[in-house]
Amino acid sequence: LEFRRVLFRSMSITLDEINILVWNYLLENGFSHTAFLFESESLINSSNVQQDQICPNSLVNILQNSLKYMKIEKPINHCRENEN
Repeated sequence: LEFRRVLFRSMSITLDEINILVWNYLLENGFSHTAFLFESESLINSSNVQQDQICPNSLVNILQNSLKYMKIEKPINHCRENEN
């Protein structure tokens, strides 16, 4: 929950945070070997992101919310283009 608060407060995401989200997704979905390799190649352990603050299914939730936002944003941008 804390991770989401920090993420949405800043409205940006770092590469370390993305790597942790992907790694967490891999673990949650049973890709333990891939998660192990990804963890060692992305150097997740050396990042300063608190891994224990990531809620389950965070990557999927963030992607779903991003798609909703993009869907809402599209007609707004279309209206703005037609005003000019």
